[in-house]
Amino acid sequence: MIPWSVKQDLKELALSHAEQVRSSRHAAIISYKGNQVSWGVNRYKTHPIMLQYQRNEQAIFLHAEMDAIVKGMRERDSFEGCVMYILRLNKKDEVCCSKPCSGCEKALKAFGFKEVYWT
Repeated sequence: MIPWSVKQDLKELALSHAEQVRSSRHAAIISYKGNQVSWGVNRYKTHPIMLQYQRNEQAIFLHAEMDAIVKGMRERDSFEGCVMYILRLNKKDEVCCSKPCSGCEKALKAFGFKEVYWT
């Protein structure tokens, strides 16, 4: 379960930074022992890492999970023991299911996340 304070931080990130991609905005926070390591949001921007972890050929835009990982790699060599929290907002800014896509699930396993929580 996502702690209330983290959920509020995620919602603020999504509202202020995430692009409306199709019908929703996503935000992700990586935490280690309760301290924020990095954050990410979805964008229409592409990134080479998405080619490795794409769900399909059309899904190469930057997902919030991958944006957080890319930013976090500037600070950390490993994500062992880290937790990722993910939130999705629909067009009405209501919290929706934000289960990671199959590509992001592969990346989360490959990068060794301890736990992943989504709304």
